[in-house]
Amino acid sequence: MTMKKTQYAKPVYAVAAVGDLAVEQIKKLPETATRLRTRVESEFGGLQDKVKQVDLAEVRGKVRTELDDLTGRVKTEVTQLREKVQGARAKRVENIDKLRANAQDTATGLMDTAQKQFKVVTKQAAEVYQGLVTRGAKVLGKPADKAVGAPAPAAPKATKPVKTTKKAAK
Repeated sequence: MTMKKTQYAKPVYAVAAVGDLAVEQIKKLPETATRLRTRVESEFGGLQDKVKQVDLAEVRGKVRTELDDLTGRVKTEVTQLREKVQGARAKRVENIDKLRANAQDTATGLMDTAQKQFKVVTKQAAEVYQGLVTRGAKVLGKPADKAVGAPAPAAPKATKPVKTTKKAAK
């Protein structure tokens, strides 16, 4: 493939186009500046006269008055917030005292209930134990009243099993 020497690379054409667009926009600048100046003068032209009419002393007075009012309101609100916080602290302490009393009452109630249940369970255990003693006495053939205080009989000695072997028949 042979390339013509008069043909340029694509980036060169792109740069040329950018330059042409820039020149075109620069040519429009004087017209745009004149249009914007006219618009600013029409919209804000009387503003300078209004600024001259403002009495700075009056503005300062208004600002001070509003600042004093705002300071007073802030102080009042801070005082009210402090009172609310102190009230909340007092309520919290009161609530803690109530919770402490409730916890103490609950603990006392639980302790009483636990003691009563312990007595019931102990009584039931004693009854079960006595029933077992009576049954054991019957099994061993002794009266239950004698078995209660009597020591348990000694267990028979274990004997070794004897090995028996059969002689083989000849």
